[in-house]
Parts: sequence; structure tokens; C-alpha cells
Amino acid sequence: MGLVIRIARHRRFTANHTFHLDVGARRLFIKISPNPTEAAAEIAGYQRIRNHYPLPALHAHRRVGRWAMTVYDRHEPDLPDTGLLLDAITASDAGALTGLDQGLDAILGHYQQVIGATMRHLPAGRTIGKLYRDRVQPGGRLDLYYGHNPTLLTIPDGSAIRCSQLRETTLVVNGQPRQLDFNALATDLRTALHPDRQTWAATTQGDPTDFNIGLDKDRRPVWFDYDTAGLNALPGEIACFLWYQRLHAAWLVPRYNLGAFVDHQRSLADAIKPQVRLARLSARTIAIDYRHRPSTARQHTIARYLDQLARPLAATTGTDLLAWLRPYIAMRLLAVYPLHRMEPTDAALSIGLLAELYSSEVDLTRLLGLTDAGALEDIP
Repeated sequence: MGLVIRIARHRRFTANHTFHLDVGARRLFIKISPNPTEAAAEIAGYQRIRNHYPLPALHAHRRVGRWAMTVYDRHEPDLPDTGLLLDAITASDAGALTGLDQGLDAILGHYQQVIGATMRHLPAGRTIGKLYRDRVQPGGRLDLYYGHNPTLLTIPDGSAIRCSQLRETTLVVNGQPRQLDFNALATDLRTALHPDRQTWAATTQGDPTDFNIGLDKDRRPVWFDYDTAGLNALPGEIACFLWYQRLHAAWLVPRYNLGAFVDHQRSLADAIKPQVRLARLSARTIAIDYRHRPSTARQHTIARYLDQLARPLAATTGTDLLAWLRPYIAMRLLAVYPLHRMEPTDAALSIGLLAELYSSEVDLTRLLGLTDAGALEDIP
């Protein structure tokens, strides 16, 4: 019998294509990109972290016409609803936390080892800039999303609030008055994330979502997706993991990027729709009442990450954790999904969280959904 070749599970993510390739007993994962610069960045990131993190073996990277093709070993198990931290979280929401805890033990233990060995204090400009510094600089996502002064909130009465009007508007968030000046916030973010600012950094994958961290059948971790891999600002790494669990995976990704769940349909059941009430109280006062917390397993994941990695790292660096994370969480709120393209209730939730993030009474555990947000008992 000749060599059996099988191609399966073609998927498209943005402009990139992926598929599974079996060549005899070899099980491969193929990624094809029309952007050679992005493909080269992924390979460079892979090389930067390959001696620090478990990664699938890289077999080839070459140009095929206008496409860049990369060939990796395929992570197993590769059946639907298996193989990712995402799937372990989903399974734990349906049952016991034992399997998730085994995976988190391995993930957090590996982070402690690698970050402890590679962390250093240096100018932010020497770290990977894609998710934060590049987005906040002039011409980056912050300008692209908000530079034209878009309407951020459309109130049920038909009125609207633009970025420039936030400064003169009182936001009453879950009964507490809050203020946001969008232009001043953008200036503060550019200062906080300036390339010359000193930051604590370490070697990480850089975009630690539960799609980008795999778990094999023995709950051993493997990391995927490497275009942000290398020396990353630690508060950005921490903010990405925590905020993905708190809001993006808990609601926004299932709501706005449904295609990501083609092979993980069970995880859609974990998406918790926020309860939000948005109302105008006066010409310059807007009420945002919300109730939203992640699933039980996501809360458990957040709490373990906080206690075993984030808080100890902040203590080691002599930094207040919330102050350390604040500009990075703000960028996760503003520069992942543009607020003006969301449904009004989702934009209101994000703006309410942003206002609470910058309030003097902010509590990190409440902000992360580990305790009740104090919303109305029943929001229609």
C-alpha cells in the first residue's frame, strides 16, 4: 500500500488559512499566510522562546508563490472540544475542577520558572510592542479606532455620546458617579507605555489566551501563536491573561468572533451575557448599571493566576499590582474591539469597567469579577 496523505479541517482566521495534514503516521499542522512579514515575525518569535517553553516541533517555513507556509507537528489531542486550556475550563464548568487544576499547576509552575529566570528591568522599547506600545503610539489602533471622535454610546432615548463628550459627562456606574476624559486618558496611556519608560519584562509568549495555551492528555502545557513571543512587559502579559478570562473569553470573543469556536462548540455555553441597563438621567449624566461575572471555572482560573503569579511578581518588583496593570487593562478595553462598533450594552459595560478602573475606590477582585459588582438585583 502506498503512502496515505490526508488533508482535513481547513480553517480560515482573518487572512490566514490552517489545515491538518496526515502523511502516513505523521500528523502535521499547516499554516498559510499571505503576509510574509507577519509569517516571519511568527518564526522569529518561535525561535526566541523555543528554549523556554514547550512548543510543537517546527518542520518547515518557506514561501510558496505569494504565500508563506509554516509546518508544525500537530498538537494532540486534536478532536473537537479538546486540547486547549479553553476546553479544560469548559469541562470544569460542567464538572469537577481537578483536570483544570492539574493544567493550571503545570502552566503556572512553568511561568514561575521561566519568568523568574528571565525577568529584567529595561526600557519598554526593548520589549515586544505589538499588543500595547504599537497600538497606543500615534497612528496606532487607539488613533485608528477613536481619532475621528466616534459615537461611543447610543442611549435608548436616541441620544449619543462621542469620545469628546465624555469629559463633560458624569457616568453613574452601578450607582457611583465616575468621570472619564477620553483625550486625557489617551495622553496618559501614551506616557505610561512610552518606549523610554522602564518596565519589568520577561520571556513569554505574549498573548496568553486560552486558545494559545494547549494541554495534552496528561495535562502538560504547550504554547501556540508566536508573533508576540519574546521579551514582553510583565504587566502586559499579566493583564492579557487576566482580562481575557474576565471579559474577552467570558463574553466578547463568543459574541464578536464566533468563528474561533468552530472546533470548540461546547465552550460557547460558557459565555455569560451581561445584564446591562443604560439610561440618560440628565443632559450630562448617564447611568450604566451592569451585572457580569465570568463562569465559575474562569473565576477559579483568575484567582489562581492572581495568587500564584501576578501578586508574587508585583511584590518582587515592589509594585502595586493594580497601578502596574492599569494602563494595560485600559488598552485591553479600548484597543482589542473598537467600542463604537459594539452593541450599545457591550460598549456600556466596557466603558463602565474603564471608569471603575480609574476610580479612586477601585477594587481589583471586584473589577475582575471575583466578587459582586454591586449592580441592581434585577436588570431588565
